[in-house]
Amino acid sequence: SMIPIVGILVLGSYFNGLLTISNTFLSYRNKFSKISFFAGIATALNFILNLYLIPYIDILGAALSLAMAYFIFYLLSIISERKELRKFQSKKSAIVSVLVVMTGCLSFFLLDMFVFYNNFSFFEVFLKILYVTVVIFIFFQIKLIEWDDFKFLLNFIMKRNNNSQK
Repeated sequence: SMIPIVGILVLGSYFNGLLTISNTFLSYRNKFSKISFFAGIATALNFILNLYLIPYIDILGAALSLAMAYFIFYLLSIISERKELRKFQSKKSAIVSVLVVMTGCLSFFLLDMFVFYNNFSFFEVFLKILYVTVVIFIFFQIKLIEWDDFKFLLNFIMKRNNNSQK
């Protein structure tokens, strides 16, 4: 099934989208050579990983190498522009969004690939809900998510529901 591969590609696309933020700062300061350098590193990594992973795990290897290359490109640009980015985004909010997306994509991929083999079952649904609950609990415990964030999200969802019913 292609479902796990799509999840990995979505994760790669997520990091590609995040690149827009840091690359905008680099472009504004005419640091195009840095963008090119980081892109070159990511391209080389993608090429090397493709050579290694595709013979072993086929198209899944290509998807994994692409996602890893985008992640490295993202990390390099974020590290390069961390002083500028702190003016507009807190470190906590940057980390939370990335951790939530990575944890979700990778965990569902691993559960599908190694536990359930893509057969639907209520046990699978229960396990995924349990997993999401545990991850949220851990994020609360290490203070990546606070109750105010949770309340804000619930209020936002409720307001959106009320507006759509009118």
